[in-house]
Amino acid sequence: MRHGCAATRTETYRFVVVYIREGREIEGAAEVWRGHVTSVPSGPNADEAGSRVPFKDLDELPGILRSLVRTCDAGAGPASPLGSAAGVEDD
Repeated sequence: MRHGCAATRTETYRFVVVYIREGREIEGAAEVWRGHVTSVPSGPNADEAGSRVPFKDLDELPGILRSLVRTCDAGAGPASPLGSAAGVEDD
């Protein structure tokens, strides 16, 4: 069973990406952007919670998505699939 993965028999993966600028309380402070990727379960796993992976830099996004897809392909559960997403490379 693919807990929290959005893979279906057609090999479709669904993810929601949220990237927001946080308000700053200190005038002149640098902008802070934060986001997260959540896998959207479908098919027989639609009632399970998806994996959520936080990130700060958009450059991390390709590595996060690759890692989540690999996790789903391996049939692993939603335990954190990443140590550092930016270090994930293509095969």
